[in-house]
Amino acid sequence: MENLLIPVKDIKIYPSNSRIVHCAPGWHGNTVSHCHKFFYVLDGSIVLNIEEQNYIVRKHQLALLPAGLRHSFWLLPGVNMTMIDMEFRAEINGEDIFSFYNCTKDNHVISFPEKEIMEIHNTMINASSGDFYGYFVWASEITKLCALYIKARVDKENAKEEFSEIIDYMRTHVNEDMPLEVLAKKTHYDPTYFSAKFKKAIGMSPLKYFARMRAKEAAHLICTTDMPLPAIANAVGFSNIYYFKRFFLQQMGVEPERYKNVFVAPSYLRETLG
Repeated sequence: MENLLIPVKDIKIYPSNSRIVHCAPGWHGNTVSHCHKFFYVLDGSIVLNIEEQNYIVRKHQLALLPAGLRHSFWLLPGVNMTMIDMEFRAEINGEDIFSFYNCTKDNHVISFPEKEIMEIHNTMINASSGDFYGYFVWASEITKLCALYIKARVDKENAKEEFSEIIDYMRTHVNEDMPLEVLAKKTHYDPTYFSAKFKKAIGMSPLKYFARMRAKEAAHLICTTDMPLPAIANAVGFSNIYYFKRFFLQQMGVEPERYKNVFVAPSYLRETLG
């Protein structure tokens, strides 16, 4: 992450709104905005495409939609969603804040506790946006959220660097069962200490991280190959296809049979994507 130690000389915040949006099936969008947006999912999930990169943003995840980048989004068929939508502009030292901190590419989605986001949202809506005081409250809360988001991105990248060797080991053994004791032994830590240290740095336990890695590898194979599901399940260490399907649904939020089609824009949006 760039520019983290450069002194901040000038911060300009232009808050617009913070609102809770209830989205019914068929809700979608496709735009290039002059403002940044934060989507925080309170319930349900949304498919998000930013510069040809796809994400499924799920409950308790915060997604940044950077200004100036084309983004489109749509709900899964038959799925409702509730989210907080925040719109704003922010500059630091004369440059867009997320460009300044190199946060406009990749990894746009970060997990956040709902309580933390709701406190920021409630503070904003309880302050009148039409007066001098209210404007400063809004600007202060948006600044706080930007700082939390950037810090989370930095912490995530630093943590992955600290545990890069064990993460690489997980990746090359994604088709094997991985007991905690095996992972801890590779780091020369006691299993309990290793698990606590990993969770503090990464945000989830090593076993949960490994499970998510296996699911993402399966998702990659689903989207990029014509392998049948039993072969994909076997490639990520599952000999029982029914157990694999339950595992994939739990990890990715959608059944493996539907996963590939999730990232195909629905017909009513496809015409606008060009």
